[in-house]
Amino acid sequence: MRESLERVGRFDPGRARERLRQTFAPEESRLILKEGETIGFYTSRAMADGFHLDHLYVLPEFQSQGVGASVMKHLVAEADEKGTPILVGALKESASNRFYQRHGFVQTDESEWDIYYTRAPHSMNLKGLMLTQLALEGIGFDKNNRLVRVPSPQPDDIPRFYVAHVGSDWLRFCRYDVPEDQCAHLNRLLPSQITSNALAEIAGLEDYEIWQGRSYVFPKLVNVISDFEIRERDGAFCVLIEAEEVCRAWSSREDQYSAELAVETVEACRKKGYAKAAASAWAAAITDKGKVGFYSHRKDNLPSGALARSLGVMHFMDVISYS
Repeated sequence: MRESLERVGRFDPGRARERLRQTFAPEESRLILKEGETIGFYTSRAMADGFHLDHLYVLPEFQSQGVGASVMKHLVAEADEKGTPILVGALKESASNRFYQRHGFVQTDESEWDIYYTRAPHSMNLKGLMLTQLALEGIGFDKNNRLVRVPSPQPDDIPRFYVAHVGSDWLRFCRYDVPEDQCAHLNRLLPSQITSNALAEIAGLEDYEIWQGRSYVFPKLVNVISDFEIRERDGAFCVLIEAEEVCRAWSSREDQYSAELAVETVEACRKKGYAKAAASAWAAAITDKGKVGFYSHRKDNLPSGALARSLGVMHFMDVISYS
């Protein structure tokens, strides 16, 4: 670490000790041993948006011997089992950047001195799907599990309250600036009490927007409907009838891990299977790239619900968000 800091002209012993003191948590740290001798340590914190790898240090004389790779293999296996991402930051020009890239980490952000990476799990549980979809919308979590902005090509507004019914769990989150008493009130609600009116009452605001939606995920293998002519145009998959475009499916947003389906059909051509055909072509292209394909709609949008059923996508979450 010292060599990397000196390379960028940032080494300051006092500052380095202070940073370690602020982020070091003994209860979340593990020693790295070799033949009973301590040769390093790492700190990994379980947060709402994934595992945060805050420290991974190996003594210089034991570096380049596969020690770090062994630790990473352990962390990756744990993260994949739980279906959660791993997040880490690395100093610019540090050799650790190449190390993380070799282990499947993708750069997600950059500051003056550091580069930030995320590794998506190879398999995701339902909560992992929720986190991935939120990240696609530009929403992440701070150290207090509050909703904050994270980099995204097409970010959504961050809701004041976000309640997700995932499997048998009801997960409740508040935006970073919501008063603590309102968050406590939200967490006290029973599942049967979580309604749009209840959220409005907690906030005490008259001007608000409620989203009640349903989210689905496409399977890894998608059967493309080949009953119609489908052409790709500018990233969209278009159904052509007598050379006329009647329906198209495209990514409303897309990042390095996932994409969200958008589909539009000419009004006079609806209920003929065109949306299903275009959407299946889009989904096959997304999953072929190793990405997760999402589809979401308002719960009261019956045509979108019918499309989801026809596509055979897996329903994994219902959401109530208050903005």
